[in-house]
Amino acid sequence: TAGIVQVLLKSLIAEPIPVLGASGAVFALLGYVLTGNRLASGFFSRFDLSPPVQLLGFAVLAAVVTVATGAPDVALIAHFTGFLLGLVAGRIGV
Repeated sequence: TAGIVQVLLKSLIAEPIPVLGASGAVFALLGYVLTGNRLASGFFSRFDLSPPVQLLGFAVLAAVVTVATGAPDVALIAHFTGFLLGLVAGRIGV
């Protein structure tokens, strides 16, 4: 999914560039592990954040992680999308 979003968004902005790799999926797994455990469940139950606030926080966290791990010629949109979807999937327990 992250690679597809990368290609679609890049094709809207400029000439589409094919992507190769599983880094978006790796970021999704990292996001899932971060929010899909008991410690994260305890954190979220303690602070009682609404779903829109959680999503906004996840988007900010995904942006920070994407920028921190970015480099030239890297599929940044795929990394952001993968990490964000992983955070959400872990939180809702998919």
